[in-house]
Amino acid sequence: MKKYGIKYHPKVKEDIKKLDSQVKLKVKTAIEQKLTSTPEIYGER
Repeated sequence: MKKYGIKYHPKVKEDIKKLDSQVKLKVKTAIEQKLTSTPEIYGER
């Protein structure tokens, strides 16, 4: 099975910093779950 890594675009990093800590955690969790489960649908090379 292939292993995938996650790299956040610099603008995403900037935008996430502005969020409330609970919202930040929810967004981060959702992104990571989608990208680690089906990167071919949600990710980019």
